[in-house]
Amino acid sequence: ADKNLTTDEKNKQKQDVDKAVEDAKDAIDKAKDADEVNKAVEDGKNKIDAAYKPGTDLTNHRTDAKHRIDEEAELVKGQIARDVSLDNKAKAEQTAAVDAAATAVKDRIDAAGSLESIQKVVENGIKIIDSKHVTNPISLADQKKYAQQLINDEAAIVKELINNDPTLNDVVKAQQAREVDTQAQKAIDKISAAADAQGVKDEYEAGIIAIHAQHVAGNGLKELKEVAKAELDQEANTIKKAIAKDAYLTQEEKDVQTARVEFETEKAQNAIDRAETAQEIKDLRDAAIAVIDAQYVPGIKGNDSGSNG
Repeated sequence: ADKNLTTDEKNKQKQDVDKAVEDAKDAIDKAKDADEVNKAVEDGKNKIDAAYKPGTDLTNHRTDAKHRIDEEAELVKGQIARDVSLDNKAKAEQTAAVDAAATAVKDRIDAAGSLESIQKVVENGIKIIDSKHVTNPISLADQKKYAQQLINDEAAIVKELINNDPTLNDVVKAQQAREVDTQAQKAIDKISAAADAQGVKDEYEAGIIAIHAQHVAGNGLKELKEVAKAELDQEANTIKKAIAKDAYLTQEEKDVQTARVEFETEKAQNAIDRAETAQEIKDLRDAAIAVIDAQYVPGIKGNDSGSNG
């Protein structure tokens, strides 16, 4: 009935009691006179009584259990922080999930009514906390590869836009195209050197901005608007093609992402139509490209829900 003992401790003490009883009986059988019998009985009682060792108060057990949960939470948060496959957003989300799980487990420890219950809560709680660290299924090497390919694709798009820009002469087109290549290579090199997923993301985003910055249309607000909107159409088509070719997305996922691309493109083009300066057009274009790109969320290789299994 001692709630401060675990089942294993109770069983061990019961075994000790049984052994003390058997030892006492043996001693009584071997006694040669009444005094020895009395002594065997008294010794037996003492050993039987000594076999029961009351468990300690649950307060200390709860404190120790919570400390174990805190230690596990810190351990897992450290693993998350060092996971190079995760960007800052994923790390923050997983860290918050660990903290929430740890708090919930400690609340359950407070509610536990026995030492055994506390131990079960801790055991299950550690599993829950550990499960909050989820490494990105796309390795850092693959993340770099994808980002570099997107940089090359973006450079090709911008060079085509430069070549088709009616406001630029051939000399300026050649100069701007060379600068696009230079910025693309810089971005690729920096992505290669990135130490983690956040570094890849930062260098990719910076590279996209730098590449687009090399295309500077000639004077004429109307022409600038048309060029900017054409860039968004080109960007939207590229992203929609990438979505359509992604073998690891379901058709429903493709339809949803494509619709989002089209919505963001139209919204940005309407804003460009209302722009009053060349700088405003450029800012709207740059921001919209990032938004359009963000609508494509690649499927995960090995996900059986994909269109090609």
